[in-house]
Amino acid sequence: MTRGYPAPDGGFVDLADPMLHASGDPHAAWRWFRENAPVHWSVRPTGTAYWSVTTYAETSQVLGDGALFSSAQGIRLEAETEAVAAASGKLLIVTDAPRHGKIRRIIGSAFTARTVRRLEHTMQRTVAELLEKALVKEECDLAQVAARLPVAVICDLLGVPREDWEFMLEHTRVAFESMEGNGTAGKDAIASHTEILLYYADLAEKRRRDPRDDVISALVHGTVDGTPLTDEEVYLNCDGLISGGNETTRHAMVGGVLAFAREPEQWRRLRAEPELIDSAVEEVLRWTTPGTHILRTATRDTELGGQRIEKGQSVVAWIPSANRDAQVFADPDRFRPDRRANRHLALGLGGHYCLGSALARAELRSFLAELARRVETVERVGPVRRVPSHHISGFEYAPVRLVRAAGGEESKGDRAMTAKLPERCAYDFVVDGLGVGGVALVGEGVEWSYEELDRRVCVLAGVLRGRGVGPEVRVGVCLGRGVDVVVAVLAVWRAGGVAVPLDPGYPVGRLGFMVDDAAPALVVTSGRWVDRLPVGCGVLRVEDVDWAGGVPFGGDAGVVPANAAYVVYTSGSTGRPKGVVVPHRGLGAVVTEQRRRFGIQVRDRVLSFSSPSFDAWIFELLLTFAAGATLCALPWPEPDLVRLAEHLRTTRVTVAMFPPAALSVLEDEHLPDLRIVMVTGEVCPPAVARRWAAERAFFNCYGPTETTIWAACHGPHRGQVGTSVPIGTPVAGTRVYVLDGAGRQVPHGVAGELCVGGSVVSRGYGGRPGLTAERFVPDPFATEPGARMYRTGDRAWWGEDGQLHFGGRLDRQVQIRGFRVEPAEVEHRLRALPGVDEAAVVAYGSAGETGGVRLAAFVLLAEPGSGRQERLAAALAAELPAHMVPETIAPLDELPRAVNGKIDREALSTMAAQHARTAGAASGQEDRPATDTERVLIEIWQEIFERDGLGVAADFFGMGGHSLLAARCAARIRTRLAVEFPPRAIYDTPVLRDQAAAIDNLGHAPVRTIRRASRARFVRD
Repeated sequence: MTRGYPAPDGGFVDLADPMLHASGDPHAAWRWFRENAPVHWSVRPTGTAYWSVTTYAETSQVLGDGALFSSAQGIRLEAETEAVAAASGKLLIVTDAPRHGKIRRIIGSAFTARTVRRLEHTMQRTVAELLEKALVKEECDLAQVAARLPVAVICDLLGVPREDWEFMLEHTRVAFESMEGNGTAGKDAIASHTEILLYYADLAEKRRRDPRDDVISALVHGTVDGTPLTDEEVYLNCDGLISGGNETTRHAMVGGVLAFAREPEQWRRLRAEPELIDSAVEEVLRWTTPGTHILRTATRDTELGGQRIEKGQSVVAWIPSANRDAQVFADPDRFRPDRRANRHLALGLGGHYCLGSALARAELRSFLAELARRVETVERVGPVRRVPSHHISGFEYAPVRLVRAAGGEESKGDRAMTAKLPERCAYDFVVDGLGVGGVALVGEGVEWSYEELDRRVCVLAGVLRGRGVGPEVRVGVCLGRGVDVVVAVLAVWRAGGVAVPLDPGYPVGRLGFMVDDAAPALVVTSGRWVDRLPVGCGVLRVEDVDWAGGVPFGGDAGVVPANAAYVVYTSGSTGRPKGVVVPHRGLGAVVTEQRRRFGIQVRDRVLSFSSPSFDAWIFELLLTFAAGATLCALPWPEPDLVRLAEHLRTTRVTVAMFPPAALSVLEDEHLPDLRIVMVTGEVCPPAVARRWAAERAFFNCYGPTETTIWAACHGPHRGQVGTSVPIGTPVAGTRVYVLDGAGRQVPHGVAGELCVGGSVVSRGYGGRPGLTAERFVPDPFATEPGARMYRTGDRAWWGEDGQLHFGGRLDRQVQIRGFRVEPAEVEHRLRALPGVDEAAVVAYGSAGETGGVRLAAFVLLAEPGSGRQERLAAALAAELPAHMVPETIAPLDELPRAVNGKIDREALSTMAAQHARTAGAASGQEDRPATDTERVLIEIWQEIFERDGLGVAADFFGMGGHSLLAARCAARIRTRLAVEFPPRAIYDTPVLRDQAAAIDNLGHAPVRTIRRASRARFVRD
């Protein structure tokens, strides 16, 4: 027999001695045994005897064979306390099958994927708050910083009210000591543990009367073979979850950060390559292995590691030792965050595999990801004090210095210079999802796996290759929202071509211009849209593809990152839309930053909300497929904001991106699955951010199409929103500068033009060399030859908080419901119309007010009546997308001029705003409602327009209404009047009196199909 193990000096060391584990390096002892006596008989000084198991293979056998090695029987390595004695046979961890499995299923009913997604919000919010406080002084006790995260998460899971979380934090550690039985806390520990059990008793009684979706409710109302769990089983299992779960997760977090502090190069690599976060989590678990051992009892005679184990003898499997076994892990004593196929045993194995493993991983992932985002360097600044326990490899005190990563420093190119970005092409990221994902795409009645999506993409790619598509060959994609457009764009990329999205809802004239300008080899479309394309344009109908029998393309497309990936058209000031040519190179930076910022997982479901002609749609594709998540396509050709909330619920969307204007009218209640919300395309009003950041991770994304979708991002917001919403810090692959008129960087707090350099800068405007040279200029701050930067024309400044703040445009470009609009292009179109001598188009309103940003046109007519406003609006609607058609078109005798003779656009904006405040309402003030429907409609209109005194002659669009407000109005009509009155019906009945009559005619009949009218409304003659 061996007492302990032979030490180098000839003495013996006790493997179960708490002080050995507190020393921080029991690995030398375990290594000796793995090599010399992997399974050996140990006798403690107290007389307790057991078999010690130190190797991976034998430990796996002990953990995995619950029939041979029982959890319900066995010794304690320390004397039992009253609390431990009471727990015998009642805690989940000390029961065997089949009872163990039945209790596990009861608790597991609250550990659903949906619950984990919901708790991820708690994790992200808590981590952000903890780190923000820790970074104030730089030096902190990491053991204390990390303590709050697992307590918050487990309290949320259990159903403990938020106001009691501090109580649980205070008492959990002491209660753990009483469960340890190490005597360090004595009577105080027992008293504290008793107090917590009494608390659980009170909370359990409340859940009996009022069950919730939490663990305590599941235990209280659960049964095993028809018999309810005893009160002791309920209380002790709750306590086991919060005390054991808290200690193990907290110490894994601390141990992982300390490991990175010892390996600064590995920390720099994790910051530069956020895609390593998942493998880093697994390596942290292997390296730290917070739970040190598992106790089992042999149920019959057996052999283990060459030793004969007799029935009834106890076995102690030392998990940290197994996780350093060189037979399984290459270079096991080295911390390697990029370690692949990491089959560690830190979370157990077999029937007793850690029930909270998904939560533990999610907590570690949230903590490390946020730390990597915020912290440049981690340094240990003093001796670490470990917990004197053989149960937990933990930390009582861990002093570290956390050096904040300053956003202002990133503006000088830090990320672009230090981060190694993947040199890959767009479809490569879909292949990433193919390796890990399950369901790839849902919508229009289909649900395709990644394998099925890849097969269909490759079939269409084969057809495209047969039509000559390859690198730098452009392919138009004229398909509406849905699954077909996803397959088509991916197929163009798989074939090596350049995707040119064409919105089939655009006017025929604009589609014709885009096709002529882009000169695609062919256009992928459907029979529904063929007639909208120019005559003679080569087309490929998706209905004509042999999806079942076609030969998939499986070869190398020959595309490289420098090749173009897509061309997206934006509004042009000369009256011609301009096509931005974006290479694959910048998409690697986009995916890198998406992974860093958002942490999208395989189980996430991402909404495809944006129009395919908008580069945010490509952002949604990459966000989803690079993570192996599921893309949820909208079931309507145009977003139906009335039914959108219901769609989000039924499809269980967890991640979505919207323009702020859409969020302002979308109801945020009863969306339990939605955990991440992003906004883009226009200035985000603080009220929108405040409302949506209250219960979710909220991100404000900024960036022009010319810099590969985005350039900066702020978030996650945690409900703390000031008077403005910053656009954040630069994303991967960018160098962001704020420059004065002479091209010099300005100090913090001083506004200038926002310019973006780095690998994300696109080629420029196709076929527009002059304009490209004007906006894409040499980057004077870059070190690589030939580097360019894009002059955005946006006004911005660096705040003292290290965040970029947006200050509007330096030119006349505006953002309307997420789309970039050049008023000069609308002016150009108006002047070209018969009967118009002069035209001026101005923007008025703001994203934060009812109606948002809108356009107003003022025209000088050649002859009175020669260009009636209705005719002008119809002509514009035939050439321009709906968001570019002015809300009002007003004839003037002359345009106001400033002293220098230029058109006074500020005066015109004031006129447009004044008109919006009075139009449609003034005449209605004397028109009293005559029916109940009219009275209800007046209430609804006054709510959505935030105006009093409306009458039945009020005009919806005359007061500044638009599609988003129409959606809000339709939703409230449905709620108040129990009638389906779709947003498109409001276009046909913009006057309140007419709208009320139409509703009365409908009654409770099904929704009618009502023709969509032009969005433009007119000033009356």
